Amino acid sequence: MAVLAMSPESYADRVHGAWMGRSIGVTLGVPRQGATGISALRFYEPAPGQPAASEALDFQLAWLQAVRECGPGVGARDLVRARTAHLRYVDGAYGHAARNLRRGLGPPLSGAFDNWYRGSHSAAERATLWGLLAPGAPQVAATYAHMDASVDHAEEGVWTAMFWAALTSAAFFVSEPGRLMAVGLAMVPEGSRVARGARLVRDSALPGASWLDARNAALSALSPLDEGDAPLNTAFALAGWLFGGGDFGRALCGAVNCGYGTAGTGAILGTVLGVLVGRTGIPAAWAEPIGEGVVLGWGLHDLAAPRTNAQLTELTCTLAAQVLADRCPEVALRGEEPNAAAPPSGSAGLGTPEPGPPEPAAGAGALAESTSPGSAGAEPASGALAEAPAPPASPAEPPAAPVSPAPQAPPAVDWTANDSVKPLLARPAMSMREAAGPFGVVADFGETGPSLVPGVAAGFTAAVRNEGADDFYGSVTVCTPAGWQVAVPAAQGQRQAVVAGGRARFGFVVRAPESERLGVSTRLMLSMTPEAGPSGSCDLRMLSGACWWVVGPFRNLSGEGFDRAYEVEDRPERDAQYLGRGSVMVGWQKLAVHGYVVPIEPVFGDLAGVAYLATTLRMPAAMEARLLARTNDGLVMWVNGRRVHHVHAHDPFRPDLSLAGAPVSLNAGENHVLLKVVRCERPAALAFCVADAAGVPLEDQGNTGW
Repeated sequence: MAVLAMSPESYADRVHGAWMGRSIGVTLGVPRQGATGISALRFYEPAPGQPAASEALDFQLAWLQAVRECGPGVGARDLVRARTAHLRYVDGAYGHAARNLRRGLGPPLSGAFDNWYRGSHSAAERATLWGLLAPGAPQVAATYAHMDASVDHAEEGVWTAMFWAALTSAAFFVSEPGRLMAVGLAMVPEGSRVARGARLVRDSALPGASWLDARNAALSALSPLDEGDAPLNTAFALAGWLFGGGDFGRALCGAVNCGYGTAGTGAILGTVLGVLVGRTGIPAAWAEPIGEGVVLGWGLHDLAAPRTNAQLTELTCTLAAQVLADRCPEVALRGEEPNAAAPPSGSAGLGTPEPGPPEPAAGAGALAESTSPGSAGAEPASGALAEAPAPPASPAEPPAAPVSPAPQAPPAVDWTANDSVKPLLARPAMSMREAAGPFGVVADFGETGPSLVPGVAAGFTAAVRNEGADDFYGSVTVCTPAGWQVAVPAAQGQRQAVVAGGRARFGFVVRAPESERLGVSTRLMLSMTPEAGPSGSCDLRMLSGACWWVVGPFRNLSGEGFDRAYEVEDRPERDAQYLGRGSVMVGWQKLAVHGYVVPIEPVFGDLAGVAYLATTLRMPAAMEARLLARTNDGLVMWVNGRRVHHVHAHDPFRPDLSLAGAPVSLNAGENHVLLKVVRCERPAALAFCVADAAGVPLEDQGNTGW
């Protein structure tokens, strides 16, 4: 029996408002994207002629197509297929996930392994879609968002997506910001950075405070890696909302004025505000400059997508009806639109986190089993946009629009219930799920992921669930190539038991011989061999890491290390010794690298210096290639004795696979690569991989042996 109900007309209006609000927010934010300083926007600048394109919107359109084809039971593999068929984006998290998918890793490993951008807010920007498809069901929306975000993100990137999906879902029935934030916070780990940032902004909305205070506090507390950091941009979106003074445009401008990932914060907040006020509540002055068109990005292809917000709304409503019928029995779209009383002044749900006085939920959709409208709306924030005063009256400057409040849930509804979401938060990101006969297996590869380097131990655990009718007594083993070592904890013993319907966890450590050269990937087999009854086995794919040699640190006084030629450049033999920093003799050491990012900072010991790295690329044939090398300081690169790249710039570290690399000609057989890394004041960061001439990373770059 439904507990929550809303008229189809009201739901459609709020979905239409969400798509329009999103379009407004993206268009406002795109010109400031990546700027880390504050702005003083009060309206579009420059004036738009149409909506801005958005990568996240293209993902949402592809996801809608997947739901249309697969129904409410759409899964991560369905999204991967939709991504492969319709999306070409390779920047940031998208590129790293695409590479993992090509290497055979599915979600959640595709989003977690070797993905420096896994905590970006790209997934959160598209996650509001699930709130639109599951109105009034925040746990359902958060579950969909977890599945979605795990394709190309992990941890904070996934949790932030769950936060916004749940909040958007609840916004169809709850308008007060504090209650909505509580819904989002219930869906993420209490100790996560996104939870810490959200609470910090919420608690900063006090009389006399400003959005700038909240912004500075968030920057200080969250220490973001780059401008796309999901928790930071969530904090900025919340700051714009809470200090928006009850005004649609002021709230959006406040979020965008915080800087960093402005297109994403504008899109997310615009969606939420659109749900709260509906299409009829969005000020005309904000809507008219961009119109109702849907502008597709360059990376979307082979998809007959809606071309107007009205068409997009119709598609969303059709699919939401299916989701509600299948997943959300407590929510119904039914009933006639009630006669609307005079709407309250100001924009419902755009004020401070403190609840205002109760007011009737008129004109926003009837509640079927509700006898109490609950609390709707709030008083404007007292510290609204101190650095951006209200603009003077002008045809180009939108006034606040009076709107009806969102329909309110009955008091019995527990919006912060999270019983079905908690198991998702406990799932390890660096894991793969496989079936082994009557057993379900979750292999957790830990911090370094499913990566192997010769001579280096790699540990993982296998959580086994007995889904058969019989108890299991027997041996659980891992089969490896000949000559490998396999170790298990002593307490594990030779005989294991997993009762029917029960779970057990087993640990293993494998080591390939140091002399071995690994292929692109290695197949290990987990076997469940019973004393009686059915057996089972499954493959566990392990990718090959890279073998590097490193020597240093050498002295770097006043930055002179970049131009100075150290003895290593003339005598790079592996058995050589050199006079290093502090008059200490240093020699070459092995450095196992499990991904694109090379852990170079420990070599420097938190001090300025110079280090050299060497590796051998063994290529099956001569080819034109690109070496993708990224750093945040000084870098010189030689290939077969010829210098091919040098840069000394203290730019932020961005190991983006979509950026151009150094063109090189690689020989058949061995190619010797030497890197010189300079560290000045900041901790050193380095990334390296080999790509073909078009810039697509090679799966086998040849340095998988010592």
